[in-house]
Amino acid sequence: MVIREWVVTLVTLCVFVTLFPLEVSGYRILGINTSPSRSHVIVQDALMKELARRGHHVTMVSPYKEPEQVPNYRKITVPMDPWASDFTKTIFENTNSRLAMLQLMPQMLRLSTIPVNKTLRSQEFQSLIKEPEGYDLLITGIMSDAVLGVGHM
Repeated sequence: MVIREWVVTLVTLCVFVTLFPLEVSGYRILGINTSPSRSHVIVQDALMKELARRGHHVTMVSPYKEPEQVPNYRKITVPMDPWASDFTKTIFENTNSRLAMLQLMPQMLRLSTIPVNKTLRSQEFQSLIKEPEGYDLLITGIMSDAVLGVGHM
C-alpha cells in the first residue's frame, strides 16, 4: 500500500510539473574588478562570462572594454586614469626581482584604492547600485577589498 501511495504521489507531481512549469532563472551576479593589471581582470572576466553562459544574469564592472558579446552578460567600463596604466607598465619593466616587487607592495596597495574609489563614485556604478532588482552575489577582484561594502547595499 505504501508503494502505491508513493507512485500516485510521484505521478501527480510529474503531471503538475508538466502542466504548470515553473519559471526558473539564474542568479543576478555583480562582478567588480578595478585592477589596472589586465591579467587580473582577464581571469575574472572568464569566470563571469561562463556564469552568464550557464544562465545567470551577470554584470561586470572593470576598467577594460569587452569586445565579446555573451548573452546575459553586461559589461560596464569605468576607464582607468592614464597614470595607472603607466604605473603598472613601469613596475613590470623596471622590477625584475621578487624582493623589489615585495618592497613595492605597500605603495601598490595604497595606489590601488584610487581606481576603487573612482569606480565606486562613477556615474555608471551609482546608476547600477540603484537598480531595483539588486544582486544575489558579489565577486570581486584582487586588491579590491574596499568594494566588499557593496555587498551590504
